[in-house]
Amino acid sequence: MLPIVLPGRTPVASSTLRESAPLDLDDVNDARSLAVLSVPPQSRVLDVGSGSGAVARALAARGCRVWGIDLDSTSVSLAEPWCDGVLLGDIETADLDAFLGPQRADAILFLDVLEHLRDPGAAIRRVLPFLAPGGKVILAVRHAAHAAVRLRLLAGAFQTISEALLDRPQLHYFDRSALQELFRNAGVRVIDEARIVRGVEDTEISQDLAAFPREAIDTATSEPDADTYQFVLTVAPGTAGTTIERAPTLVRTLSDRLHRAEHDRRQLQARANALEAAREEQRRAVEEAAADRLELLRSKLEHHQSEEQLARTTDELMQCQLERRFLRDDVLLKDAYLANLREQVSQLQRSHADMRVLVERLDNLTIEHAAEAKRAADLGQSNRETRQQLERAEQELHRLHTAVAATLAQPRYAVADRCNAWVKKAGFLHAALKRIWVAGRRGR
Repeated sequence: MLPIVLPGRTPVASSTLRESAPLDLDDVNDARSLAVLSVPPQSRVLDVGSGSGAVARALAARGCRVWGIDLDSTSVSLAEPWCDGVLLGDIETADLDAFLGPQRADAILFLDVLEHLRDPGAAIRRVLPFLAPGGKVILAVRHAAHAAVRLRLLAGAFQTISEALLDRPQLHYFDRSALQELFRNAGVRVIDEARIVRGVEDTEISQDLAAFPREAIDTATSEPDADTYQFVLTVAPGTAGTTIERAPTLVRTLSDRLHRAEHDRRQLQARANALEAAREEQRRAVEEAAADRLELLRSKLEHHQSEEQLARTTDELMQCQLERRFLRDDVLLKDAYLANLREQVSQLQRSHADMRVLVERLDNLTIEHAAEAKRAADLGQSNRETRQQLERAEQELHRLHTAVAATLAQPRYAVADRCNAWVKKAGFLHAALKRIWVAGRRGR
């Protein structure tokens, strides 16, 4: 697929303006702002990785002519209003001769691009022929040894680093020594350097400093480049040396002032934090003193209430002792009364036993009396029958006497016959009277 070239400028749409918000060039702690300020006005600029077009817009505002290159079609569309031409393609393979033609750039920008290239040194060498005499290459490179990265690596969280500070998936990670080696191989020399500095808690990487020992934090933040978030380097063709040439440039001066101001700001911030901590500590101390005073007043009130409660309790205790004494005397009287009752119960139990014996004897006597009464009734019945028999015998005897008297008045033979008959009857009557008499004797 051939690269797409979008030449010429077109009117800027309102949606594009919103997408490519202007840079704040007063913020010299921003790599893009430093890169724009490092380019003289009215320059010709090749912006490699033009992105949203914010850098191209700032350069165009300074009278520069800009050509952009980016892999993303959306980014190409955003940068196109501010560029003389935009190429959709890869800097490592794009046909720059066809894209730029006879144009040569006063400055070529690689802002956060080198980390994502397959061969950064070859890419730098590839663009050098397109520099105008006295031209320069301005690079912005993420520092892979920032203190925040070191602490996250110490915590074993490389994945979260690659998603935050190191941004998109990278093929290369640079610190100062790696950059020096890169420039040596690319055949360029450093003519200016600036640094974007950020504290360990001011990056995209979230930090829990309380999870690290103080010694680890001090070690991670004590290196010279520990606060370097990005390197902003200006290089030019040549092999005069690999060290940085300290020419007094505007960018370096601004960067040095910024670093001193940032250092002073951090010191002031540390002092402010210390003062805030002291004030917070004082406030807590005042609150604790007030709480202690309130607790003391509460304690005094509770002590007074406790004394009153103790006095009431003492009175109640004395009253209870008096009641106890009365209760004890009452218990003694009741014990004596209970002992008397127990004695009476014992006597009653003994009397009850005697009564049971008497009742048994009475029952026996009642039974005997009933038997005697029955015998008396039987004897009475027998006596009545005997009387009746006696009465009948007396009547018979009277009749016999009467008959004897009448017989004796008759002749002798008639008397003899009557006497014999009377003797027989008298014998029978005698036997009956004897039986009655015997029965009567037995009944007694």
